[in-house]
Amino acid sequence: MAVIKVAEFAYPRMEAPDLDEMEEFLTHFGLIRAERTPDALYMRGTDSHHHLHVAQKGGTKFIGFAYHAADQDRTFTNLCDQEIIVNQNGPTRWNTLEVVERTERRFEIRITRCLYHELTTAMGIPELTPVICQIDNAAFNSYLPDEVAFTRGGPGHRISDGAKICNFKWDLIG
Repeated sequence: MAVIKVAEFAYPRMEAPDLDEMEEFLTHFGLIRAERTPDALYMRGTDSHHHLHVAQKGGTKFIGFAYHAADQDRTFTNLCDQEIIVNQNGPTRWNTLEVVERTERRFEIRITRCLYHELTTAMGIPELTPVICQIDNAAFNSYLPDEVAFTRGGPGHRISDGAKICNFKWDLIG
């Protein structure tokens, strides 16, 4: 199995029964059609990336994520910097985010609007949002597993659980 260092999330890939509906929904978030085939819809933002969301015709399900490979060392500082960059310029820029704390040992952000929760809810599968949250947990806790701990406060403390906010906290351990 090949292993790469991930720099940032690139885009989600989903199945949707009606690509016209999906396009209309994503347009409300400011996305623009990049390409459309009979079986796939590629939506982009205003940056230089060809697309940041892919939907293919099918059922109603989440297929997976694509990522950009890293070309820099894994450090706590780079993790914090990249998280801010992705939330300003990447696909999660439609989230509403604020930096709560950033020190040499802790980085905390607060999300008050979650694109993924809104998307899965609109698709009629809101129960998928906690799965996406678990992917965040796995990715962030594996970035520097012996040096950084990532938490969100657990179930009941996420937008997908009915909370008004999601807290993301990274702490240097040891």
